[in-house]
Amino acid sequence: MDEPKRLTAKQVKGLEALLDGANIQDAASAAGVNRKTLGRWLQEPHFWKLYQLNSRRGLELAARRLTGNLDGAVELITSVMEDDEAPPAVRLRAAQHVIDSSLRLLDATDIQERLAALEERLEHV
Repeated sequence: MDEPKRLTAKQVKGLEALLDGANIQDAASAAGVNRKTLGRWLQEPHFWKLYQLNSRRGLELAARRLTGNLDGAVELITSVMEDDEAPPAVRLRAAQHVIDSSLRLLDATDIQERLAALEERLEHV
C-alpha cells in the first residue's frame, strides 16, 4: 500500500497562504516559488485534496461560530418585527427575513434527511 505523500516545506507554506485567503501570486511568493509552480501543485490530486479538506474545515469552524449567534439574531429580528414604533417597511422586511430564513432551513433539513436516506440505501446495495 502506498504511503501518504508528504508535502514539502514550500508546499506547506503555499497551502497555508492559500488557506489564509491569499491569491495564487501572493501564495506563491509566500512559498518562495513561481506562480506556475503553485498552479501545478494545485493540479496534483494530493495537494488539491488537502486544500479542499482544510478549506472545508475552516468553513465548518466559521459556521459553528455563526451558529452561536443565531439566538441573538432571531431575538433582534423578532423585536424589530414586533416594534410598533418601527417604520412599517422595516417591520415588513424583518418579517420577510423570518419567513425566508424559515423556508431555507426547512429546505436544507429536508435535503439532509433525503440524502441520509439515500446514503443508507447505498450502504445496503
